[in-house]
Amino acid sequence: MSRTYETGDEVTRAFFDAWNAQDLDWLADLFVEDADFVNVVGFWWTTRRQIRCHLALNCKIAAVLEQLGT
Repeated sequence: MSRTYETGDEVTRAFFDAWNAQDLDWLADLFVEDADFVNVVGFWWTTRRQIRCHLALNCKIAAVLEQLGT
């Protein structure tokens, strides 16, 4: 889904909202196709597709760890 944002504050709010909703499609749509993104541990992703895939993988890992109680 394509959304339009007028200010940096709106993009920042959308990032938080998409993250909290765990809506990975919305989150990925906040990036341009050839985006660069460095995550909190330093992994560097260089396309929107990579960003979406790695965020999905991280969410799955977090869900498994939560189920294991770690």
